[in-house]
Amino acid sequence: MIKKTIIALGLFIIVGLAYFSAEKKKLSIHPLLKIQVGMNENSLQFLGPAISSNNREKIYWLDNGATFLVTLFEGKITGAWLNFTSPVEIQQTWTQNLKFVQMTIDSEQDPSWFFAGNPNEGKVFKINTFGLIESITWVKPFESHQQSKNLQALYKDFTSQQSLSL
Repeated sequence: MIKKTIIALGLFIIVGLAYFSAEKKKLSIHPLLKIQVGMNENSLQFLGPAISSNNREKIYWLDNGATFLVTLFEGKITGAWLNFTSPVEIQQTWTQNLKFVQMTIDSEQDPSWFFAGNPNEGKVFKINTFGLIESITWVKPFESHQQSKNLQALYKDFTSQQSLSL
């Protein structure tokens, strides 16, 4: 009986440590969201050393395996792209007042993902049909004449649309 209790306790501790480790490795994108096109490349120092670097781009692997690519020109950030290993759930805190940007159609003419962005900040989020963010692209701030909504509202509008005929 004591042996089974010790084994169960050991398994519980291992599972708890694995969960804690996984939670710690979850991507915190809040520091990345502060990056903007036009900033000096020195603003990327908080990411640590790049796995690949030259005068035109830097590539980082983040703790959770996500890839972050930054393009540069004369020491300034001209664009960036964050590709999540595991898509991220829509979180209300950093997805306020986004606007619909673009949508794609797959081979069956069903919408498969859409882009939403904050024009003032120049960030574009790629959202799939499951309501998960697949990637974020940093671009120059842009103008959009769409009415701003939060990402959940844009996703609801997107999933309620009928198939488009081209």
